Amino acid sequence: MNQPLVTINILSFNRKEDLRVTLSKVFEQDYKNIEVIVVDNASIDGSVEMVKTEYPGVNVIVLGKNIGIAGWNEGFKMAKGKYILVLDDDSYPGKNSIEELVKTAIRDDNIGVIASKVKNMSTGIIDPLENNDNLFYSFIGCGALISKNIFSQTGLFSEKLFLYFHEIDFSFRLINCGYKIAISESSIIYHRISQNNRNYLDNNSIDKRKVYYDIRNTIYLLLSYFSFRTIIFRLIRIIIGRIYFGIQNHLFLKIILGIYHGFKLSLSSFDSKNTLKLETQRYFMHGAIFGGFFFWNGNYGNKSSNMFLSLLKK
Repeated sequence: MNQPLVTINILSFNRKEDLRVTLSKVFEQDYKNIEVIVVDNASIDGSVEMVKTEYPGVNVIVLGKNIGIAGWNEGFKMAKGKYILVLDDDSYPGKNSIEELVKTAIRDDNIGVIASKVKNMSTGIIDPLENNDNLFYSFIGCGALISKNIFSQTGLFSEKLFLYFHEIDFSFRLINCGYKIAISESSIIYHRISQNNRNYLDNNSIDKRKVYYDIRNTIYLLLSYFSFRTIIFRLIRIIIGRIYFGIQNHLFLKIILGIYHGFKLSLSSFDSKNTLKLETQRYFMHGAIFGGFFFWNGNYGNKSSNMFLSLLKK
């Protein structure tokens, strides 16, 4: 098989031991035509020193401050590969996964992102990818292969989101440009779900940080990409549902803060609003991927708040 250069782009923040595991697994890959970039979001735990000492062949980009998911963009800019595998510092590919991802990528130039199956190492469950007749709505960002040449049309990951939902944001733009999302059934990414940098409720496994960014980014993305008249009632249902969830779980203020910042971010970005083509809005069912009262996402109406809860616990 033709083996084009693949850039492995790892985003890291204060998870030195997780990063060490990820790098060791990356270099155990069957696929050898790779370059490895670590983008460090201003870690203070010795992550950078570890990489430079133990993996001198790895390109390290050290950022002056934590800029969240936008840190991957610095790796995208430096990447020389035809394809770029994005990884979290606590996720790594199975031994033959890069080869399997590339096999899928090279069969169709219209494929922009090749998603991998992702195994949650905390639960042993392979996280599902929502689709309708193999038309995929998004991908799981801790392990996916992106064709580098699409960035000139789609742009990079959004700097405004900071955490979470960068996959769906990028998918909106990708589908809008006429590209497709595919999945490699033979590829698997192992996600260790590091407990570092998470903010759990006392005696609970709900991540307060994720609760905040869920509602904040949902509001921002709905208002940024969809025609207001088609999403207004969905937006109202989502807000009411999240407030109810917040009251139930003693997170009312966190939810209110997320709502406020979501609208504030949307208003500040109003001049650059980029409404999706009508066919793209239909593809994403006019925002149904964000759910409603008690639904995280669809099939869309037969999944209860249990999915919403499970995602907040990751």
